[in-house]
Amino acid sequence: MNIGPGPDGEWHDTAYIRLKEIGEWMKINGEAIYKTRAVAPYKSGDVCFTQTKDGKIIYALRLLSEKEAVPAEISFTGPDIPARATIELVSTHKKLKWKKEGETTRVFLPVDGKSSHAVVVKIMLLPG
Repeated sequence: MNIGPGPDGEWHDTAYIRLKEIGEWMKINGEAIYKTRAVAPYKSGDVCFTQTKDGKIIYALRLLSEKEAVPAEISFTGPDIPARATIELVSTHKKLKWKKEGETTRVFLPVDGKSSHAVVVKIMLLPG
């Protein structure tokens, strides 16, 4: 989380601000963290993967560097996404367009996408 007390042993305002930001992000995207487990290949570039215990949903978390804007698309290799899967942006629950190119999956994000720390997409492997 990159927080800790200062040299004087006190927690400074920046630590509280960072914790508040993380809490706000978790309220929106926590489903990709809680009650999931890491799934192979675990990471592809800046994208990390988790999966529900029943294996029906995979989450792809695209990590953003500090002050990086949400990209127009994210791409990754593995895990294998079947053609009948649906993908949505967790923060808005809007379905996203995506396509498979060889081993690479490309997911197209909304232009007005806003996020901090990471963008999370939900990949539903079975039609809902």
